[in-house]
Amino acid sequence: MIRQPLKYNVAVTYFREGKRFVAYSPAVDLSTSGRTFDEAKRRFNEAAEIFFEELVKRGTLKLCQSQ
Repeated sequence: MIRQPLKYNVAVTYFREGKRFVAYSPAVDLSTSGRTFDEAKRRFNEAAEIFFEELVKRGTLKLCQSQ
């Protein structure tokens, strides 16, 4: 099996809640937070990568390959 990096686009909303920044995507119902905007963004990207890798591993996401 050839492993290719996943490419995905999901809308993410960033907002401040108290002293933390929250990143939330209703499309995949995924959220995380960080002390700074950059930390919240980085943590969301990491969580989304794991989320999509698990979908592929479990066979619940079909990937389209361009030729």
